[in-house]
Amino acid sequence: MMQNLTNEEWHSLIKSIESKLIEPKDAPLASMSAAEAAAFIDHTLLKPDAEPEQIDKLCDEAKKYNFKTVCVRLNYVARAVKKLSGTSVGIACVIDFPEGTADWEAKEKELAAAIEAGTTEADAVLNRSYLHRARTTSSSGLLEKLPDYVSTFSDLSKLRYVASRPTTLKLILETSQLSTDEIIAASVLAHYAGFDFIKTSTGFCERGATVEDVRLMKSVAIAAAKETADEPMQIKASGGIRSFNDMQKMAAAGATRIGASAGVTIVEEASGVRDGETHDAGQNGGY
Repeated sequence: MMQNLTNEEWHSLIKSIESKLIEPKDAPLASMSAAEAAAFIDHTLLKPDAEPEQIDKLCDEAKKYNFKTVCVRLNYVARAVKKLSGTSVGIACVIDFPEGTADWEAKEKELAAAIEAGTTEADAVLNRSYLHRARTTSSSGLLEKLPDYVSTFSDLSKLRYVASRPTTLKLILETSQLSTDEIIAASVLAHYAGFDFIKTSTGFCERGATVEDVRLMKSVAIAAAKETADEPMQIKASGGIRSFNDMQKMAAAGATRIGASAGVTIVEEASGVRDGETHDAGQNGGY
């Protein structure tokens, strides 16, 4: 049914949901155990020149600390699956990363290959050009310019079709490159396309996550879910999250997952234990 909406109808629906947004209030900073902190984290290595030994280390750390997932590029999904066999750690793979501008055939091929290789979660990058691109359409005899909601929704729906459940599907918005209106629109479209998460950033484009981004995305997820009587999408914060305090702030704003290359540092800070080794939040690339 939603596939048949016109651009103007999408615009009206998005504006209707926007009018129902409630100013979010942060929860108190959570007092998390180290185990609870680890369960929040996608332990991430996305440098395009990452070496196999670095992936092995990432997986070894994930096993040691029991992170929620490791997040890697397609070329390392099979390796991570093998390394983490027999553990509860999931495998997340980024799709069309970090630009989000590949044609549909390339995107579909990458996503299908990731699922075939054993990924349990897919983090796909929004094609922002659709929302940036103004379309001229007729409304009551007037001409107005609207983003291309129809193409955006079509792209997202096809991603959900390929990544059928139980694969967890996340949409990376790249909030630093979107206006508030565009963040709202992308979040609404992701909800109707059946995404499980909306995610702030790739970590490869200007700033990463902010608490303001997370608050807004959470508010939209709640408002959209009320329209359809579904569960709200969850929020993943990524980019620039380097400490346990950073993670607590994102959780208080509404995030239920973070992507970070500083996972070891975060969990050790949560436990109050440091082994003396320096874990550079930038060493794994992108987060």
